[in-house]
Amino acid sequence: MLNQGIGSWPARRARKTPGRTALVHRDAELTYRRLHERVLRLAHGLNTLGVARGDRVAYLGPNHPAFLETLFAAGVLGAVFVPLNTRLAAAKLTYNLIDSGSSVLVHSAGQAAIAAAVAANGGVRHRVTLGTPDGEGLGYEDLLAAGARPAR
Repeated sequence: MLNQGIGSWPARRARKTPGRTALVHRDAELTYRRLHERVLRLAHGLNTLGVARGDRVAYLGPNHPAFLETLFAAGVLGAVFVPLNTRLAAAKLTYNLIDSGSSVLVHSAGQAAIAAAVAANGGVRHRVTLGTPDGEGLGYEDLLAAGARPAR
């Protein structure tokens, strides 16, 4: 099988078993078809923010489907996914953002205060918040909703 990178995994699974459960989070289930659609929408949304091949997309938050969606969407674009540890102090997070060169930071609403501080000091151009944005960043679901609907 030809290795097309991590970004192709949801598409391959959606072709093979579109109706099977891919993710379970709390009481919600996500099929492979739906996961693939969300990944493509997020990839399109990230692309409208200027993310392209070789760029870095950071994630700061808890275990959530958005972690995998961001990982796969970065892969679709040829970007590099940068997972950040929520237990790190602000100085270490800022260092990680600067060192990685991340241009986008996807973060949970619970991490909004520290994300705003480290993004400003870490050179991040765009913050995407899971949940309601704090006024400076974009909403994760809003970014997905703005993404082009994938062809079936």
